Amino acid sequence: MSIDVSHGYKIAGISTVSELLSWWGSLYTVLAQKQSDLAEAYVGTRAVRLLDHDSLGMKRELPDKCPAMAAIDASREEFRLALAQGSRHPESDFEFRLSVISHDGTLYAILITEQPELRKAFRDDPHVQHYPYWNQTDDVPDGLTWEEWTARGQEWRQVMEKAKSALVLELADPRYLYNLGKIPQIPVERRAAAIAKWALTERYFQERTDRNQYPLGRIATEVVEWIQHGEGRDELSSLTADYAARLRTSVTPEDLWGK
Repeated sequence: MSIDVSHGYKIAGISTVSELLSWWGSLYTVLAQKQSDLAEAYVGTRAVRLLDHDSLGMKRELPDKCPAMAAIDASREEFRLALAQGSRHPESDFEFRLSVISHDGTLYAILITEQPELRKAFRDDPHVQHYPYWNQTDDVPDGLTWEEWTARGQEWRQVMEKAKSALVLELADPRYLYNLGKIPQIPVERRAAAIAKWALTERYFQERTDRNQYPLGRIATEVVEWIQHGEGRDELSSLTADYAARLRTSVTPEDLWGK
């Protein structure tokens, strides 16, 4: 049977329900703030990008709405569609779910999150020990023998047999996190370069007669290689300079809310 608990953990020093709830209560405060900050930063960056598209006369998402509301609604819809399709959109998925399973007096946990910063904040807790296992490959982590790795696999199999009785600990539903907080002040050159890359990718894609045979992601990769190899570097530089001269150097809430 294939097993992948790459994000499997042990939770040490906790032996009672009250200790577990107390630990989670303290950790929740730290993680929830970070989750909220990440989601608001994502929406803010998206709103600024939509404003920049307006400034350059480009098409954008939900053009009938102000950049702030368009970014909020588009982010929520993106997450809803991903859930409906059973897929993940790492850039905008701020879910955090921890399944805690008790086995032979030890607490094991399986973490689901797409956000490296949330994962790091969880791992930084002194009670948390990263305790992964997988058997899709023969790769054994450094510091473990094959015998130790095999024993860990058997341990996780026994834990997973109790998975249906796991206690699930979660942060807020991401659908309620897509709000506009502090406006990210991204340097105008960086914003212009991002839009220039997007514009070149879009143009390259439209010019490909075989574009329907390939996903946009593959075309985007080809554009990056085209730029990195120097052939498109001058055009990117020229387009970036043109866009930077036409964008706002700073962005205010009034700009994004259309007031």
